[in-house]
Amino acid sequence: MRVAVAGAGGFIGSHVVEKLRAAGHEVLAIDRPQADLQVARSCGAEAVAADVAVEGALTSLLRGCERAVNATGLFDLGAPMVALRAGNVDAADRFVRAAKEAGLERVVHLSSVAVYGPVRVTPMPEDGPQRPRSAYDVTKQEGEAAVLAHNGQGIEVAVLRPTLVYGPRSRYGHALFISLTAMGRALGWEALPLPLGGPTGHHVHVEDVARAAELLLTAPGAAGQAFNIADDTPIALGDALASIAEAVGLRVRPVRGASVLWPVALRALPWVPGMAIDRLNRWFDDGYEALRRRGWTPVLKGRFDRDWLGYFTGRFIFDTRRIKALGFAPAHPDFRLAVGEVVRWYRDAGWLPPPREKRKRARA
Repeated sequence: MRVAVAGAGGFIGSHVVEKLRAAGHEVLAIDRPQADLQVARSCGAEAVAADVAVEGALTSLLRGCERAVNATGLFDLGAPMVALRAGNVDAADRFVRAAKEAGLERVVHLSSVAVYGPVRVTPMPEDGPQRPRSAYDVTKQEGEAAVLAHNGQGIEVAVLRPTLVYGPRSRYGHALFISLTAMGRALGWEALPLPLGGPTGHHVHVEDVARAAELLLTAPGAAGQAFNIADDTPIALGDALASIAEAVGLRVRPVRGASVLWPVALRALPWVPGMAIDRLNRWFDDGYEALRRRGWTPVLKGRFDRDWLGYFTGRFIFDTRRIKALGFAPAHPDFRLAVGEVVRWYRDAGWLPPPREKRKRARA
């Protein structure tokens, strides 16, 4: 097929392009003029920088394609509503309208499990209750409604809802903690105290999201439906953070009383003053500046993000039987087994500072 991928310069979009090219499809990779389309070009896709806000120009660009994946969107939990609505609702609706005008058969729209808000059913099925909480959650729900309204009106639309996505080239979410722990290791930290356990949730590798998107392009019966995508192994937040710390070379020192600490910390999270968060992030910035003075230029800078951590205030476990009924199985079923490979990618790409050698223990 000739498949258009919008948002091809982004984290998920670039992996979708790679997966489609590896499967032998002809790919039209589209993104804004300021986006980096080098990944798309390197795997043989036709890369086009275009102003996707111009619907007429987008329609002309899509002519000749058969199907499309829309991986555009604004993933910034702290962004204002006006920006989130423009990126997650208006742009999604505009893309499907353009695809319909261009004669495409089906669009796969990348959404998010954020549409559910706090998960009230475990595991959460696709038709479970939706109570979006943040501005980001609301706009992902509105974006889904906008694109699904076109299904059966001259075009087919399928929706993919990933949970927390991690993997090579990510600059948000898990990548923030990977960067922070790698910074500490480079500054000489040898151990990190962490409360293990805590709230439990699913993760999903970006390669599995790309595989799922490819499947939904052609799967019979997928049109008009939404599909959760997650790995097979929900794990506790503390255990996920410990896996990252160990992958960057830190020894994890379990904190006693974690069963009490986690509920207290998560209940207090919304009440932490913004000044305290700013001070903590300035402390992180000081660490990166120290590494800069040693000759390493930070590529990926972590920060404390209250909104992102808010996703772990409950049991974020999702029912994935609907997409598995189409024949899907995750290639990365357990975050703890995959995160080491992801950290190696960040190191090899130069996104993390080289670790300082551990001090040799003096012999008794």
